[in-house]
Amino acid sequence: MSMHRFFIIGLFILTAALRADGEMTVYLGEEVSSLERDAAIELSRLWYAASGATLPIEQTAALPSNAEGFVLGTPASLPRMGEAWPFDADEPEHDGYILAPLREDTPLLVVAAPTARGMQNGVYGLLEQLGFGFYPGGERIPHQAPDLTALGKLPASYTPAFAVRGGLPWHSYLNGPTGWELDDYKDYIDQLA
Repeated sequence: MSMHRFFIIGLFILTAALRADGEMTVYLGEEVSSLERDAAIELSRLWYAASGATLPIEQTAALPSNAEGFVLGTPASLPRMGEAWPFDADEPEHDGYILAPLREDTPLLVVAAPTARGMQNGVYGLLEQLGFGFYPGGERIPHQAPDLTALGKLPASYTPAFAVRGGLPWHSYLNGPTGWELDDYKDYIDQLA
């Protein structure tokens, strides 16, 4: 065998070993709603925008033993794992959510809620705690990679103060919808949905 083949095979084995150990991933159960899937895509997209690191999304029936990253879902859609809902936290109400670490030795965080909308709120709540911002005018991406140690005491349960929430942009301000174009309305409606 030529030296070139040894190099390629060695590189392939090294890449596979590095990928199998220590790659942060977004884990979803096998049966998830489109809202849960969209939240996973948003988490992956925004994580990449801030850190340059990709977060692959993997749907699985059971969490791998060497899993690192994020586990997203509702009690009905979460993959099988050692811990059970509500992860030693108070059960949230309305569209609230829970942030809970699964293991002390690896960075593995559960973002779970009783509803798919609550789980989506959990992803955005997590990102806000990591320095991201979400506004009618756009998103704010932090200049440094997100640091999961900045989350404070976990597990934590978050319940919104009101069951029904929304935005009401006023027409009497220069930054209100009076000066919006079609794309601005589409962005605003997408953020509400």
